[in-house]
Amino acid sequence: MKKTRTILTILILGQISSTFAQARNSIGDLQAVKLRVNEKTVQVDVHYPNYRMGGGTPSTREIIDCFVLDILDSDHEVTLNLKKKISQEVLVAQGFNRDSQTELVPMIKGDNIVFKVLRGNLYMTTFTVSGREDKPLGDILDALMPHTRQGNSPSAVNLLYVRDCRL
Repeated sequence: MKKTRTILTILILGQISSTFAQARNSIGDLQAVKLRVNEKTVQVDVHYPNYRMGGGTPSTREIIDCFVLDILDSDHEVTLNLKKKISQEVLVAQGFNRDSQTELVPMIKGDNIVFKVLRGNLYMTTFTVSGREDKPLGDILDALMPHTRQGNSPSAVNLLYVRDCRL
């Protein structure tokens, strides 16, 4: 009877811990972090950042991953100026603990806004996206972006994760 209780306790604790582990979002190559959400902060994990994934990349070239600001808007032309405004109002940070997070600086590469991932990562890195104001991200984007026509859904604003970013 005591052995049965011990096994049952282990199973329940395992289920609880796996539930907490699944609550966090993980993204990989060419997956996106949605920014037009009704949350103040979005947190995602990336496994093996800046990791050499396969053939074709010589070991002499350093691999740096990045996030690219991606706006899908069928009603308006997406300008670099709009992307710059959004990148100034959104804070992208790397690191799990708020005390040790490092802000990723947005850079202009052609007509893209790019946030390069820091070097020296371990097995997993956590990224946090929040607004510089204490408002939900969706509200911040609604104030910056032009309104869509009646009946159309608002434009999608994402951070696209790119492994071995060459921008």
